[in-house]
Amino acid sequence: KTKHLDISNNPHLDTALAIQNFPCKSIDLSHTAISNFICFRSQPTEILKVSHTNVLELHSLSLDQLRELDISHTSVPNISRLHGSKVEVLNISHTNVKDLEFIPLMSRLKKLTIHEGQYNKRELEKATKGIKVVVVP
Repeated sequence: KTKHLDISNNPHLDTALAIQNFPCKSIDLSHTAISNFICFRSQPTEILKVSHTNVLELHSLSLDQLRELDISHTSVPNISRLHGSKVEVLNISHTNVKDLEFIPLMSRLKKLTIHEGQYNKRELEKATKGIKVVVVP
C-alpha cells in the first residue's frame, strides 16, 4: 500500500526485475549495485535516488513522471537525457557532469545540488538565476 520503496544499502542488489511493475511513486536504490534503469520503464516513479550506484548513463531512464532525481556519487558524465524533462530537483554532486549547458534546457528545474569546485562560481551564478543551488563538500 505504500507509495515509497526503499531498498537502499543492499550492495549485492544488481538488478531490480522483481519491482518492474511495482506501483510506487518514490524509489531509493542508493548504495546498491544497480547499473541501469531498464526495470523502471513505464513506472509511475516521481522520485528516484540512485546515489552511490554503478549507474553510468541515463539513456534507459523513463522520464514521464520523474520530478526528482539523485545521481550523486555515480560516474554519469552526461545528463542531456534530462533536457526538456519535468525534473524539478536534481542532485549531480560528485558526478562527472561538468558543463552547465543543461540548465536552460531544464525549464522546470528549481533545486540543483552540486559539490564544491564542480563549477566556476561566476558561471554557476549566471546560469542558475531563479534556481536554488545547494553546494555540498
